[in-house]
Amino acid sequence: MQPNVLRQAFAATRMLSFSLALLAIALIPLWPNWVEQVLPATHEWYRYMLLADWFANAQSSGIFYPRWLPQMNGGFGYPQFVFYQPGYFFLHSWTVAVTDDFLLRQLLTLSLIAFLGGLGTYCLARCFVAPGAALVLVMLFQIAPYSHINLYVRGDLSEWMVLQLLPWPFFFLFKFIGIRAIRRWRERALTWLGLSLSTALVCYCHPVALLFLPLLLCVAGGLCLWRSQSSSSSHVKQIGMELICAILLGLVLSSPYWLSVVMMKPFANTKVALIGQFEAWKNTASLFNILFGSFGNPKTFNGTEFIGAPFALLALAGAWFGRRIPPVFAAGLMYMAIVVLITPAGQWLWRIYPFLLIQFPWRLAVFVPLLQTLCMLGFWQIPIIYPGFPKKSLAIGLAGAVGILVAWSPILRTGFKPLDIVHGHALTQQELLCLQDFAQIALPGTYLTTLDAGEWQPANVVRSLPSTARGAPGDQGCQSTQRRVIQMVDQAGHPPVFGQSDPRPWVEVMSANWAISPLPGASPYNLASQMKGSEATSVVINQLYLPGWRIMVDDQPLTRQEIERRLMPDGRMRIDLTPGNHSIQAWYDGPLYWQVRDFIIGLAIMTALAYWLRQWRATRGCFRDRLTGNLCEQNNDAA
Repeated sequence: MQPNVLRQAFAATRMLSFSLALLAIALIPLWPNWVEQVLPATHEWYRYMLLADWFANAQSSGIFYPRWLPQMNGGFGYPQFVFYQPGYFFLHSWTVAVTDDFLLRQLLTLSLIAFLGGLGTYCLARCFVAPGAALVLVMLFQIAPYSHINLYVRGDLSEWMVLQLLPWPFFFLFKFIGIRAIRRWRERALTWLGLSLSTALVCYCHPVALLFLPLLLCVAGGLCLWRSQSSSSSHVKQIGMELICAILLGLVLSSPYWLSVVMMKPFANTKVALIGQFEAWKNTASLFNILFGSFGNPKTFNGTEFIGAPFALLALAGAWFGRRIPPVFAAGLMYMAIVVLITPAGQWLWRIYPFLLIQFPWRLAVFVPLLQTLCMLGFWQIPIIYPGFPKKSLAIGLAGAVGILVAWSPILRTGFKPLDIVHGHALTQQELLCLQDFAQIALPGTYLTTLDAGEWQPANVVRSLPSTARGAPGDQGCQSTQRRVIQMVDQAGHPPVFGQSDPRPWVEVMSANWAISPLPGASPYNLASQMKGSEATSVVINQLYLPGWRIMVDDQPLTRQEIERRLMPDGRMRIDLTPGNHSIQAWYDGPLYWQVRDFIIGLAIMTALAYWLRQWRATRGCFRDRLTGNLCEQNNDAA
């Protein structure tokens, strides 16, 4: 018994040590930020922290998927999450129960994302290589240059989340293709479900995934089926159709995000984000800049390259050595295609809708860490493909190559700079709280209140909003922080214009003879008021209008046409009231036709359940009834 106990203890210690090593390697991109716990100086400044806090506040008010943020745009509201990707913010909202510290919330969220990315890469690599080699590939995945750009230069945390979660749909894709026996319905069904859910999750994170992930999955799946020594053509056809249906279901499940954008786009001023410097075909990068960065253009992203020459060289070499392995062959082709599309040679694609929505073609580099990991699997296939190749020489060569990549990686080489407000100091929690109130006391319609170029401003606004904000004046202690923010924004080329604060209620009666009071349960997300007066008057709801607003007057809903007919020229909503007692409730109910969308999602889920139930019954019948043996032979292949 004692030797068995010792062996079990040794195995448990080994497993724990291996798990800790995986965790440490997965968190490599965040080591600099955990060591120096300050907000990095990125193009996004403090934007993600504030949006995440507003998102969490809306959820605490009972809104599962917040769409409208009433605090933004000078306090007149902004449809941020009608259009903006919500994936990161859903994950971040879980950290609210852990801490009130803005930066710690962000670090915890990013650490969870990094762990999921490392675990997904490890699971994907373990389909082909041993545990030690899989850990090496996780490290190479995490030190890729574009990871550094997203975390510490651009600050696009949603795009970085896409980068980290991409291994999961490819893991389920290759695992599903590897299931040769149709009769193994349970394993097929669970893997198929994993592919659908992981595809949907990645698509919730950023539009770049929506535009290219389904295409990449179809290409990879098709090439793998074509190159594999498969069974019957009927088996290949069935697997191919199931893969396509899994990807389609993933898109359907993510439609609460992307379909809302498509349907609501005509009602917002989105063209400002697609003209001038944002035109995609103008933003390609030279091959030299992609590979060498600081040597190509020192002013671009602090000199950081998008891909990195050593990474590209080893990825292509690995793809060549592993070209007989279908996943490696597919990854190599997709890797080269993405490199070409980032350069001016791909300008033709970026003039076509919907690809022109990407704005910056080098965003395709978000797929490069995953593809380079798959390509590098080819090195571990050398002993199989070339049996006479010296294993010792291969190990020394790989160790040297890994050392070069580690030395080249900007994450481990350069770290990051803290965000200071114009030669000040790193942002404190109190200063972030000051900035949280800033969006509703600054001039509406400016960068300071929308945190973007204003592309989500309602298109029906024919006159500017009032020159004063709706929100109340900020704390006196915040004024120095606000002045420094104005200076910072001015240096970035955005107008630092501010209006004088003129506090207004959410619901405002135009007659002084009317009494108004909030109803129980009233909040910025549910504007509910009781009012009484002896003369006809108008009531202004101090929020901009976008289709999807619901207004109830005395428990009777106003139609969309009635609301739009009474809109003020500056886009706010107005209601005419007769003398007497009245109650008004107004809230943003969601994008148009969300009920139809939810019905389609339910129908798609029911169809998938019916299909797999049928597969289960057919498989069960094969084992139970010998009369169906011929059918089984037609639909099953040997494992």
